[in-house]
Amino acid sequence: MIKNTMPLKLCLKISDIITHFTSELTKAGIANAHNETRQMIVDAIAIRREDFILNPQMILTRSQIIRLESWLKRRLSGEPLARIRGWQEFYGRKFMLSSATLEPRPDSETLIDAALQVIDTQRGPANSWRILDVGTGTGCLVLTLLAERCNTTAIGVDICNQALVIAQQNATSLGIEDRVTWLQSNYLDQVTGEFDLLISNPPYIKSADICSLQTEVVGHDPHLALEGGLDGLDAYRYVKTDLFRVLPKGFAIFETACNDCNRVISILNAGTNHNWLSVLGTRQDLAGCERCIILETFSRV
Repeated sequence: MIKNTMPLKLCLKISDIITHFTSELTKAGIANAHNETRQMIVDAIAIRREDFILNPQMILTRSQIIRLESWLKRRLSGEPLARIRGWQEFYGRKFMLSSATLEPRPDSETLIDAALQVIDTQRGPANSWRILDVGTGTGCLVLTLLAERCNTTAIGVDICNQALVIAQQNATSLGIEDRVTWLQSNYLDQVTGEFDLLISNPPYIKSADICSLQTEVVGHDPHLALEGGLDGLDAYRYVKTDLFRVLPKGFAIFETACNDCNRVISILNAGTNHNWLSVLGTRQDLAGCERCIILETFSRV
């Protein structure tokens, strides 16, 4: 049970809120408590950060205090700030969330950088690219690529229709809904046609490790988008069965668990028969973990 906070009538100045909230978040073991407090204030009551920096004695209204107290209780319970406010920033853009979608994380921006490099160097951004996003969730990966490169179109695939609803809302918000189509499918089962680039951030957490994840993850991210089976590699095996059908000649970029690229490469390389798969490289995230694999495919059939 969350202990309750300061009496509202005693907590009217923004400086009081900052002090009190920072203390509560610190006691709860939440990292960067001071920064989270400031971000919470900005998002909850829609003021600019510079407003309370320049005027720490700013008086808040009772309704603002009530809203902030509600957000604090939810954050202390382990709910991530992004879930509380309903959106997360990714690659400089806001993406709406729901209980059916993963929260976009900075690690996945590594995949975006790799994909943009492939688009720019392999055929050039002036040429059209047809992209397939497998397990699209919020659509943050494919929509970012569409926003960054105008000569791209895409299909975003997810097994969960509720996730596709959020992805469509994000596409509309970004003004690029005319270049993307959404498809409910278990991996590539319902996908038809051929593509130039396949991207995917599939479930890759080992089943036994789910319960040991942070409360912010295990308590709020959909387990369907996390669990990768006994060894965390089931999703890659599933995609591999139809990879060359949808990508007979093109490029694929997969996000992986930290430093798991070699295991994933082994899965994708196994039994290629008449198909050719070349590893163009891997990319590290900001923490120095190998985070994604870049592949080129060619079907000899």
